[in-house]
Amino acid sequence: MKRAAAVLLAALLAPAPAAADVPAVGPQPAGEASRVYESIAITQPFADQTIFDNNGDVEVAIAITPALRGGDRIVLDVDGRAMSPRRRPHFELTGIDRGEHTLRAHAVDARGGLLIASAPVTFYLWRASRLFPNRSGK
Repeated sequence: MKRAAAVLLAALLAPAPAAADVPAVGPQPAGEASRVYESIAITQPFADQTIFDNNGDVEVAIAITPALRGGDRIVLDVDGRAMSPRRRPHFELTGIDRGEHTLRAHAVDARGGLLIASAPVTFYLWRASRLFPNRSGK
């Protein structure tokens, strides 16, 4: 529990991507100019974490400040493939293959325009193998 809290705190305190990494958002209608996000970070899994799950299930949590507004959504890229945008900052991945994987989260507006992007997070999925039946993985 302490480790999870420390990881969450570290993710929240991590610097946001440089402005050059995030394309500028086009003109916005009056009243929407304040729709700026200070930060977005993947808080679960944490960087370089090894997840032990034989089904390939991975829970992903995202922290965004301030909270999503209006028609904005979060898109999660898994190994470069975008998942469907959603309002909740939580994704449940299933059937992930063993090995190394990279996640990146983006906040997008109602038209799909990029508002802010997280730093990539790499994690590793461990699945039991019939080749090594005596290894518990823990």
